[in-house]
Amino acid sequence: MRQLTPNGWRNLLTLFVADEEEMRPALMKPFEQCGYVCASDMHILIRVAKKYITDDYSTTAKTPDVSRLFSANIPTFKISISELRKAFTILGMDYDTTTIDCIECDNDCEVEWKYTDRDGDEHSKWAECPCCNGTGRVPNGADKYCEIGSNLVCAYFVLLLYRTMMELEVDEAKVTTGSKSPLMFNIGDGIDIVVMPCILDKYSSKLRAPIKMTKL
Repeated sequence: MRQLTPNGWRNLLTLFVADEEEMRPALMKPFEQCGYVCASDMHILIRVAKKYITDDYSTTAKTPDVSRLFSANIPTFKISISELRKAFTILGMDYDTTTIDCIECDNDCEVEWKYTDRDGDEHSKWAECPCCNGTGRVPNGADKYCEIGSNLVCAYFVLLLYRTMMELEVDEAKVTTGSKSPLMFNIGDGIDIVVMPCILDKYSSKLRAPIKMTKL
């Protein structure tokens, strides 16, 4: 596993934090907890042992106790970076970028709103795109899904897993699965990612791709 520079860890952890539209301001930056530096947007969570990181991420803000999300069970499967790439290819995703142009505003950052009053007159105005919050960019794969065992996972979160493995030069991640419980991926000693699966019935008709796992 490759050790990152302080700036490398900053860039990696920033991928997992909540944006300014989230309801938990404390999650808009990484935080220290129980010997780890953690980052989460409440759907995906990474923790990195403090021994790897020199920056100070201590905080006085109230952060959620994330320790209960990490399973004590022994991993039973492994997943390879090549299998992740295969799934992204099936989904038509460019796995070298975490964001893509917003298809709702076509990267213009604004959309046209229309309103018809009681006299039947139509009014319109241009305003900030609600889908990208006026940035012109959206998460890559947010509307696509990957099948991991019996779990369905947003492809964007799988992409973050892939980016982490690429940054750390790790070819395989160990996987701990469970029915209706978070998926845990062990990237290396003291580095784990937890992802919340989706509800199968709700997203059954969405574009999806299987990811092959191998028993340990």
